[in-house]
Amino acid sequence: MVTRLEAVYCDGWDAGVVNPLPVTVARERDAAGEPYTVVLLLQGRLHAVMDLSWSDEYCRVSRFDAAQRPLSRHVFRGTGVGDLFLREIRTWDGPPDVGRYEYLHVAARTLTTFDVTGRRTDVIEPRGDLGARQESTSAQAPPRLPVAEFGR
Repeated sequence: MVTRLEAVYCDGWDAGVVNPLPVTVARERDAAGEPYTVVLLLQGRLHAVMDLSWSDEYCRVSRFDAAQRPLSRHVFRGTGVGDLFLREIRTWDGPPDVGRYEYLHVAARTLTTFDVTGRRTDVIEPRGDLGARQESTSAQAPPRLPVAEFGR
């Protein structure tokens, strides 16, 4: 079986593609640092959404399950020296029988934030809105990566 990953360029994602863009327009926006969104479809189903704005030194990658519920969101920000650092990671892990909107409230959640100086904060909510919250901080440099070329 061949796995098919398709990229759809657009102005944004709001439970559906907002204003589809031709690849040439998305490439021009990328080169100019203007915002645009890439929706990745795996076998024709929503898999991930990337919101990009290089002039704002911003990249957000959101992944979804087969029911279009969020699995994770990674936010990258600019370091001021030409690369990106991982600013925030959010994950959700919930019951399979819960709908998209309720899922965000009842799923186990984690939030990890980094600042560029090396402080890491972790927040764990094992029962979502329904339970206790654990928070900790530590010293850890954030992961860094180069700004990707268009289409990569």
